[in-house]
Amino acid sequence: PVHTHGSLIERAVLTKCDDDPMRPVRKGGVLKYVNRFSYATLDPLASTAPAVLKNEQELFLILSGAGRLIAGKQDIELREGVFCMVPPNISFTITNTGVEPLTLYLVVEPTPPGFRPNTEVFVRDERTTPFAVSDSHWVNAFKHLIEPKDGLADLQMVLTVYLYPNTFAQPHSHIPKCEEVWVLMEGDGHVLLGKHIRKLEPGTAYLIPPNDKVW
Repeated sequence: PVHTHGSLIERAVLTKCDDDPMRPVRKGGVLKYVNRFSYATLDPLASTAPAVLKNEQELFLILSGAGRLIAGKQDIELREGVFCMVPPNISFTITNTGVEPLTLYLVVEPTPPGFRPNTEVFVRDERTTPFAVSDSHWVNAFKHLIEPKDGLADLQMVLTVYLYPNTFAQPHSHIPKCEEVWVLMEGDGHVLLGKHIRKLEPGTAYLIPPNDKVW
């Protein structure tokens, strides 16, 4: 664990790779286009230090607990299912207002030169977001949390995916330079990677191999 934002405790799930994501030199070091993907906690009644992001923006999804995010005139309630994106150049703090840890997934994406970020925090409630009409990969039902039109710099999208009991998604491949990451949030799941079937525990994340081979 490492402390960021003064009192936020981050535990790395996936981190930047040095060269080839197919040959990581350390566990979880597979990301080329995202700065980091972490699981983070904020202790009860604790607050982060005021922070202003530079050359990156933070996206997080609240998993449990209760809190508030203050950024300028915005006072955002944080609870399970709330998704936020904090752009660069604005000061913000996060406070845990409850007696249980505030837990969240955190994704940090770089902002390239010339990018025009949002001027306030983007917020969406996953619980009230409608399902998209799609039969993607046979059985996936999903909700879009954010897309480029909402202020992403380089990411294509962040979404939650629902697979119903006793179903499995279509085997498919991803080409080099495509960085698609999955994390199991809840439930009992398995993933087929090549010839290997791996059991997934909640909190387990993986990068789809960007080698154009079916998984």
